[in-house]
Amino acid sequence: MTRICSLCNKKNDRPDQRYCHICHADYMKTYRIMKEKHGYINCLTCDALIPPSILYCEKCMKETRKDWKFKIEARNYTTRCIKKGLITRKNCEVCGDENSVAHHINYERPLEIIWLCRSCHVAEHKKINHS
Repeated sequence: MTRICSLCNKKNDRPDQRYCHICHADYMKTYRIMKEKHGYINCLTCDALIPPSILYCEKCMKETRKDWKFKIEARNYTTRCIKKGLITRKNCEVCGDENSVAHHINYERPLEIIWLCRSCHVAEHKKINHS
């Protein structure tokens, strides 16, 4: 069975690939331009190219929205506990930075948190998403 290129609908000369050789070369050229000249970054979950102002591509956003209500409730509960004085802010548990944010390990237990600075928090999420 011959494969058809997803872009040009012609015979695909690259077995087990979506795009033919010519379409793939065009795609890679555009990819490099967007990444180098326009400062585009990769999505945190699927590595698609996205503008630097967002962290996830549209596809990943739709998939993760299902969990957002649960996460928002946990974050709001943690914020209320901090304001009431039930939880005190601590330094980053990785690097010791004073500007730390709460990281929920399990959203079902909103008070079980670790304190991480912004850079350690982003690194933790990248580690979780790539494993």
